Amino acid sequence: MLRIPFEEMEQTICRAFIKARLTENTAAICARIHTESSCDGVFSHELNRVERLVD
Repeated sequence: MLRIPFEEMEQTICRAFIKARLTENTAAICARIHTESSCDGVFSHELNRVERLVD
């Protein structure tokens, strides 16, 4: 099982959202939600949804 530190995952997701033209504040909030959901095992809002949202 691959483990990524929480902060690294959150920062990576945040950068992806910023590149998708979200404001820094909105990107940070969305990144936090998706990172926490991934850690909690909430499959409907975890890491696998980020790509679809960025598209």
